[in-house]
Amino acid sequence: GSGENQVELVPATGGEPRRFFDLPIDPRTYPRWTPDGRAIDYVRTVHGVSNIWRQPLEGGPAVQLTDFSDGRITDFARGLDGRLVCARGRERSDLVLLTLAQ
Repeated sequence: GSGENQVELVPATGGEPRRFFDLPIDPRTYPRWTPDGRAIDYVRTVHGVSNIWRQPLEGGPAVQLTDFSDGRITDFARGLDGRLVCARGRERSDLVLLTLAQ
């Protein structure tokens, strides 16, 4: 899972941050600006399942864009046609216990 991360919007010309958002961003991915620059898309992972969410910069609640029921998103982007694309899969791990014979 992921915890809350504070995202600050700071003018490119410098100065004080204009907005702050506490977002549950998956630390394995980076948030992305939407093509119109009015929101931030980000990956949120809950109980091992990732989905892409959008936080409008004007405020208000985030909106869930994908509705996956399993797997993790490892990266995402916008295609040239503006559609959302993502790389996703399942995490697998094996545990092997080795003991020394005496």
